[in-house]
Amino acid sequence: MFAEHSAATAVSVQCLNNNTRADTIIWDNKHICVDNKSIFHRALFQKGIITLEDLVSESNDLISKQSLNNSIFTPTELFLLMQVIDALPVQWRNSLALCGQKRDKTFVLKDHIKLRINDQEVLLDKAAAKDIYGEIRSKYETAPTAQAKYAEQYSSVCLEWKEIYNLPFKVLNDKKSREFQYKTLNRYLTTNAFLHKIGLIASPLCTFCGAESESLEH
Repeated sequence: MFAEHSAATAVSVQCLNNNTRADTIIWDNKHICVDNKSIFHRALFQKGIITLEDLVSESNDLISKQSLNNSIFTPTELFLLMQVIDALPVQWRNSLALCGQKRDKTFVLKDHIKLRINDQEVLLDKAAAKDIYGEIRSKYETAPTAQAKYAEQYSSVCLEWKEIYNLPFKVLNDKKSREFQYKTLNRYLTTNAFLHKIGLIASPLCTFCGAESESLEH
């Protein structure tokens, strides 16, 4: 889902002409991985290594360590650059020299990123993958049906659901109590009223007080 909404992977690995491939962004690209993870090196980005065509020299050759010995890159950055080149898909690496003349372009690395999801613009601060995942998920998630039931029963009370769902983790330590709270919130805690309704016990009365029907609310 992240890749689907990422500018870095908007260009597919399949069936690219040379000019289109030249515009493919290197960083956070699911097709360019080191140790099975997409990569981002801020130092290389700030020195102009952004798209695939930036890995091609002025003479239309794939840049190499030898051609960069007297460049602006530090030894560590040279190592990272060679690592990026080695991570390229073979068909990309073989055809980069055919990209043609480099074009002028400007990229700005910001602390804010804008995503357009379902025709809505979302602004994220220093976005991480989990932030983007949360924003995408929020467009599709629906409230549990138990919420509507409680809202109907307690219509005069403002129910702060975010705080309510956090309660088991703030005030309870043992798993059994958290499980009890979770079942209550989602309305599938087994009560005597329910067991009596399906014929498993003789009385719907509360186990503790014996005076009222043992419902969730009780």
